[in-house]
Amino acid sequence: MHLCFTDHILRALSSLQTTEEKLAALCKKYADLHEEHRVLQSTHKQHQRKLAMVHFSLSLSLSYIKPKYFPT
Repeated sequence: MHLCFTDHILRALSSLQTTEEKLAALCKKYADLHEEHRVLQSTHKQHQRKLAMVHFSLSLSLSYIKPKYFPT
């Protein structure tokens, strides 16, 4: 059975007894997700920079060989 994220959270919270425990669990989950998002965002930016460098390098290479192999 596939549970959506919300169902998973609600199930986990229902196993806790007090409001304080539930709030602490939610705060921890939020902090974990925030950190995961920060790491993914950083990795995404690094990949974007690498892709831009590859694109630039490829553009230079194509502009160098284009006149030789693709006469206008």
